[in-house]
Amino acid sequence: MPTPILEIVFTPYRLGELELSKLTVMAPLTRNRAAEGGVPTELMANTISNVHQLV
Repeated sequence: MPTPILEIVFTPYRLGELELSKLTVMAPLTRNRAAEGGVPTELMANTISNVHQLV
């Protein structure tokens, strides 16, 4: 019987020397929202906070 996909996705995974707690990774969502000089904004903080609440 095949392994359920959620079990695979939430299983720790080693990528070279990097140990991932899950197989799922996300690309940066806020890079283009930074203020002058790459300074993080409140919008960026809210976006990251919302993403972490989903995981």
